[in-house]
Amino acid sequence: MRKLPNTSANIETELRKLRKARGLTVAELAERAGMSERGLYKVDRGEVQPRLATA
Repeated sequence: MRKLPNTSANIETELRKLRKARGLTVAELAERAGMSERGLYKVDRGEVQPRLATA
């Protein structure tokens, strides 16, 4: 069975890059995404990985 690459670093890097490119704060993006600010902050910082349904 083939292992999937660890994509958490890619997700957090891309999320932060896209969020900053659009001039959004974590709070603004969380509101638009329907997530809690704390939850999105943890994804943005790489502390947690989003569920597949979220990603």
